[in-house]
Parts: sequence; structure tokens; C-alpha cells
Amino acid sequence: MSTITTSISHNIISYIKSKAVIIRTLIVCVFVATALIINVSYAQEKTVIQFTHELIESSLRETLQALKENYVYPEQAKLIELELLKRLDSGLYSDIKTRSEFVKLISSELREVSNDGHLSIFASSNKETAVTHIGVETIDRFKFNFGFQSVEVLRENIAYVKFNKFYGDIDARSVTDNAFGFLKNTQAMIIDLRENKGGSPDLVQYLLSYFFEEDTELWSIIDRNGDDIFQTKTLSDMPTTRFRQ
Repeated sequence: MSTITTSISHNIISYIKSKAVIIRTLIVCVFVATALIINVSYAQEKTVIQFTHELIESSLRETLQALKENYVYPEQAKLIELELLKRLDSGLYSDIKTRSEFVKLISSELREVSNDGHLSIFASSNKETAVTHIGVETIDRFKFNFGFQSVEVLRENIAYVKFNKFYGDIDARSVTDNAFGFLKNTQAMIIDLRENKGGSPDLVQYLLSYFFEEDTELWSIIDRNGDDIFQTKTLSDMPTTRFRQ
């Protein structure tokens, strides 16, 4: 894995590690699977930086460069760049005055032009924070108990579990086991993901292993060169197979 750190205008930092891209003030996170997955976080803007035309252009070009270097579809990234630069030249982004406005509008533009609903950028809340590809949670429902918020048995013996993030931490599996162990005698299950912001594919694999027979293929991760990286299958020796019915 290679790591590249480059300074860009007005304290905007580009950080690239493997297929993840972090910009300190403007961040694009790229996790490559069969489709591009982007986790979105909008941080509170504590320091107001007035966005001049020059800063808008430089920020957009740095963002698009990061996209070209890491997006799973390289040719699509070039087309996205051409379209957004055309819109920049037409004056479409001239009303942007702050980082939060840049984040909101350019995120919307990226999704529209790419037709990829996962693609976004977000603003870091503290420009002094060391650059990292690991997001720090600040909202309780995503941070506490590895994102697991509620586990209960509803009327008619229906299980209900609500969790708001897929944590890669091994302890998240223990929370999952405790939650599903409590619900193992129910007749049906509702899994509430309405506020789930995504996260680790490892926990996704673990959760799905509760519901599918072992050795069931779940997905393949393919890099931007078209080479298989690895296939993901359900795990064996799960604490209970009760949910596979």
C-alpha cells in the first residue's frame, strides 16, 4: 500500500492510502467493492473560510484529482471531471461562499453526474487534526455500543434490532452475538437500518452469516484494473443457526 500526502490551497490536505482518500478540510472516502461505497459525514463548520473563485477552483480540481486516482471506474472519473469543470467554467459554483456550501453542492453534483448515490465529500471539523483515513464518531447513536441502539421483542414474538453502523472492531461481533442470542427464539426479525451509515464489510459478512448457510458466496471485491481481489463467503461456526429458516 502506498501513502501520498500533498498540501493544497488554504489548509486543504489530500491523503491517499490504498483506495481511501481523505482531504483534511474536504474529504472523499473511497472504499472499493463491486460498487463504490462512500461513508458521508457532515462536520460542524467552526472556522469560516471565505471561498473565492480561486479557492473553489483549486478545491474542486484537487477533489477531482483524488477521484481520478482512486475511483473504481477510471474512465467514468475522467468524464465526471470534464463535466464538473465545464460547470465550473459556466459559473455554476460562483455562489459558493463557505466550506459547508462547497460540500453540499459538490457532493450533490458528484452524485448527479456519476449516477452513484454513494459518492460524497465532507468537511473536517478540525483542520489541526492529524490526517487519517479513520473517521472519529462524534454522534452518540453512531458511537455508543458499536452502533447498536435497540434490541427488543415486539408483539407476536417479532424481533426488532436497530444498529446504526457496521464497526470493524472485533468487540462489535460480541455485541452482535449478545443481541441475536437474546432474539433467537423469536419468529421473525426486523432489522432497522434507516440511520445506518455503513462501515466495515467484515461485520456485514458476520451478520449475514447468521442468515445464510455457511460457504455461501456474498460478494467479490474487484479493483479498478478488473482483477479479483478476493471473494467473501459466509462464515462457519456461528453461535446460532436459528435465523437461517
